[in-house]
Amino acid sequence: MNKRVMFAVALPVLVLCLLIVRAEVSVNQGESWQLRIAGYDPRDLLRGHYLRFQVDYGIPEGEQRCEDSRTCCICLEDSGARIPATSWQQCTTAKTECDSIIRAEFEHSLNRFYIPEEQASRAEALLLEAQVNENAFLQVSVSESGKPVIKDLMIGDVPLESLLNEGDGK
Repeated sequence: MNKRVMFAVALPVLVLCLLIVRAEVSVNQGESWQLRIAGYDPRDLLRGHYLRFQVDYGIPEGEQRCEDSRTCCICLEDSGARIPATSWQQCTTAKTECDSIIRAEFEHSLNRFYIPEEQASRAEALLLEAQVNENAFLQVSVSESGKPVIKDLMIGDVPLESLLNEGDGK
């Protein structure tokens, strides 16, 4: 009976550890890109512990999405600038012609970033300034399958967390 109890306690911990390792491997093995963020509203900047925003993929206005969104991808191409050149393409074409892709089904998964509640007002001030200067970026890791994962939120070249800790005197 004692072994069963130990197994019952150890199994969820082991599964949790495996999920964490899988997430870390996914982030570290994907290709890293920076995307401009916009659309945060100072009146509704934080909901709970998450900063909400919109990613500005930089796709030229008026460019049509693919007819079938299930097979549509955002094509990311290294343009030599901080922000990649982007366009909508069919995933089958994009996989061979683009440096990396974000599948359309994951396009809206990059819309929130965890912020400790006690740092919310400082984060709001930093992001309002960044909005004026247009220098708020989301650093993402994109897997070969086209799934993006947020690595960090950057203000200029500095991670937001570093700026928040600077303000706290840590």
